Amino acid sequence: MKINKIYLCTLLLSLAFIAGCNQDLDLVPPSTISDGSFWKVPSDFEKAANSFYFSLAGHSNGGLDQDSDIAVGAGPNDVSSGNITIPQTSGTWNGNYSMIRATNRLIENYETAVDIQEESIRYAGEARFFRARAYFNLVSTFGDVTLVTRVLDL
Repeated sequence: MKINKIYLCTLLLSLAFIAGCNQDLDLVPPSTISDGSFWKVPSDFEKAANSFYFSLAGHSNGGLDQDSDIAVGAGPNDVSSGNITIPQTSGTWNGNYSMIRATNRLIENYETAVDIQEESIRYAGEARFFRARAYFNLVSTFGDVTLVTRVLDL
């Protein structure tokens, strides 16, 4: 009889616990922004497009003048002495393809946000400009490169 009471109490507590969990689980971490929660209003597209402007001269990369022959300096250095070591990775390659991915992401989300397309068309145009600029940087540095017009998932 004592065992039946224990089983009954355990069953009642389990049912009470399960009945108290009537809220849906929020599986999106509050510290991250996902595509499902971000691309809702035109200001979201504006914020995403504004982030592209940091790639312009005078911001994070200092422009493309460091690639010219007059930007090396007057004194002896690794370039003029022929002792420069070619790095295994290229910031130009990685940075421009990161920009292409970000612009493709904005453009794809713009195309699916049918109800706010009229207000967000400007930001999709800005994304297309920065994507073309990234491809110009890649082609002028490396020659033919792979054309990616959508976000690639791993």
